[in-house]
Amino acid sequence: MKKIATALLSVFLLILIMIAFAPKRYLYNAVQHLIVNENIIVSGERVNDRAFGLDINDAHLYVKDIFIGQLKEMTLTPFVLVNTFTCKEFEASKELRSLIPLSIEKASVMHWIGQPYTLFLKANGSFGEAKGFVHLKERKVYLEVFSTPEFEKYFKPLAKKSEEGFYVYEQRY
Repeated sequence: MKKIATALLSVFLLILIMIAFAPKRYLYNAVQHLIVNENIIVSGERVNDRAFGLDINDAHLYVKDIFIGQLKEMTLTPFVLVNTFTCKEFEASKELRSLIPLSIEKASVMHWIGQPYTLFLKANGSFGEAKGFVHLKERKVYLEVFSTPEFEKYFKPLAKKSEEGFYVYEQRY
């Protein structure tokens, strides 16, 4: 029994050491190459490699060559079973703010190996709170938005209002 416990502890420590010393900057570069195919470009960022994560600061976000906004702070935490991506303080561009006065305080995306084709989303900001998922295989987005009264006019044309009072946005891409 003691040998089995020692072997399991050794495997666990080996996995932790591999995660700590893995070059996470290369993972970030691989993700950047993948999103370029979707016409999404992240530029001007500062990347700092940590033991169990990656910090990205002051990134400019472009979609189809249109400046969308600036992400002040992003954190990528790649673990074997659960991977998380957290973004704090998204400031929309002036052009986007003239259409929708949007700011995001915190948004997170979580991927769990138990559901490999699903990304779980959670965000809060000037619009209120939102949670949902993206199913990659079915190419489906589902969001529940608990909107503030001043943002309800923006969500009414895009989503259906549920009986519980939140807006449901469901779309295939």
